Amino acid sequence: MPTQGEWKTVEIIVDASAQGYRVDQFLSQKYSIISRSDWQKRIGDGMVTVNGKPVRSSRKLNTNEVIAFRFFRDAEPEVNTEYSIVYKDSSVLVIDKPANLPVHPSGPYFHHTLTELLREKGLFSDKVHPVHRLDRETSGLLVFAVNANAAKKLHGSMLKGQITKEYRVIVEGHFPNALSAVGFLDQDTLSSVRKKRRYFTKPQTDDSETSHTEFFLAQKCSSVSLLRAVLHTGRMHQIRATLFSLGYPVVGDKLYGVDDTIYLRFIEDALTPEDVIKNRLNRTALHSSRLGFIHPQTEKRIEFESVLPLEMERLCHELT
Repeated sequence: MPTQGEWKTVEIIVDASAQGYRVDQFLSQKYSIISRSDWQKRIGDGMVTVNGKPVRSSRKLNTNEVIAFRFFRDAEPEVNTEYSIVYKDSSVLVIDKPANLPVHPSGPYFHHTLTELLREKGLFSDKVHPVHRLDRETSGLLVFAVNANAAKKLHGSMLKGQITKEYRVIVEGHFPNALSAVGFLDQDTLSSVRKKRRYFTKPQTDDSETSHTEFFLAQKCSSVSLLRAVLHTGRMHQIRATLFSLGYPVVGDKLYGVDDTIYLRFIEDALTPEDVIKNRLNRTALHSSRLGFIHPQTEKRIEFESVLPLEMERLCHELT
């Protein structure tokens, strides 16, 4: 358990989804509590390094490079440590993660993360690479590459669209039977939360990212809908931002739910009883339910499934 008032060093291994990002762009999106201009100042002061060397803010990132910076942090919030190991061999590690467990150090979390829990069991080291990521409140399956060769092959598979990622998500309202959202993601300039994104059918800026998600209705309830979401691109907040922009806020989501001011009160530890009622769940109702990929060593396709978490299943049952 870290003590209050400690200087910490964070190291981040750049994954394929951040390939080509500027250093300041990447850090301001990942750690949005610090503005992009503040990150630029820190980078200019030499407080941020890439592969051990100071860089300019405009420096473009490459997969598997290491970003490092120091910062002062207080004691960490508690998390749910009940993860399970679904599959493990000499090349890959597949984990079923609970909600309320960050994968990497981020925001107020440093030790209380999945990577640190795995490190304590000897399952995570500098040679282990997360192939994709899940937000803290998102539960379900994710895969780690255990060595550099496996990481290279799996990142290549991701870029080619060969990794199957399917999610279950509960949204407000009655969703159509099927919907294919092909468009772009960019900053939501209408929101007071800097890191919030929005889905558009046309690019808005030079930083707009292509996005493609297929949605299928799995269960219609009285006031919410349970969906299957199939990713064809892997962008930050892709499912949540797209659904919000389409008019179907994600249940339990403090940022992409019915009211994004809930997020501002959450980070200030000032949630009200009305906020809790409005959000229905104390977590984002998003679950990584299916994961498939070509094994980097055997070259055979393997598939994994994770059941819907009890709190999401109960909500669907209660509102049917």
